[in-house]
Amino acid sequence: AVRELLLCLLAQVTAHGELVHLSVHGGRVLTNLAPLASLRRLVSLRLHSMKVLADLAPLGKLPRLETLVLQDCRALSDLSPLAGLARLDTLDLRGCKGVNDLAPLPRRLFRPGGRLLVDQALEEQLEGGDP
Repeated sequence: AVRELLLCLLAQVTAHGELVHLSVHGGRVLTNLAPLASLRRLVSLRLHSMKVLADLAPLGKLPRLETLVLQDCRALSDLSPLAGLARLDTLDLRGCKGVNDLAPLPRRLFRPGGRLLVDQALEEQLEGGDP
């Protein structure tokens, strides 16, 4: 029942293509981000505790995305769908235990003004050399 309610609400939200900020706290309910691909004006997306979320491909279709928070999305590993997000300057990957390769990320995140938040192990990888 909770899953169906969330999917219904998500469908209503994505029907309004003018949305610029969206925050979802999830658990195991939301696994497919495809409905978000229609939010072409989205500037800020915060997805917290999406325990089984693994596919970020729909986010690659959000050309205006500047801030992306993926805190505690433990099933994530492949960040390559984010490579083309030219405006992305803030990315929070804290708690994303499956992420171990930062190379696909937009270079903007590693330049002055970019903000990349990661767990200590990934931070040590960054300090050890180019991602």
